[in-house]
Amino acid sequence: MYIKPLSNDAAFNKGVEYFSEVFFFYGILMALAVYELKKAQASSEKTAQQMKQYESDISATKAQLKEVGEELKKSSEARLYNFQLIEQLQEEVRLVID
Repeated sequence: MYIKPLSNDAAFNKGVEYFSEVFFFYGILMALAVYELKKAQASSEKTAQQMKQYESDISATKAQLKEVGEELKKSSEARLYNFQLIEQLQEEVRLVID
């Protein structure tokens, strides 16, 4: 196989042409890759921040539920106590009437 020799100027021009094509092609590919990686990282950080906020909200909601549960328990105990007082008063009224 015979390869035709090139003059120094032609070889230099061809080399610069190939180099610039490869440089721009891979440069664009690398720029796109970096852009996508930064975009993915920003999305990941945003998701992590949202998760922390959700966890904080869940903790606050659990604390509120615990308080409501305690208030409900106190209310139920007060209702039971009042019901017992009413029964005692009804019994006393029956004794007075009879």
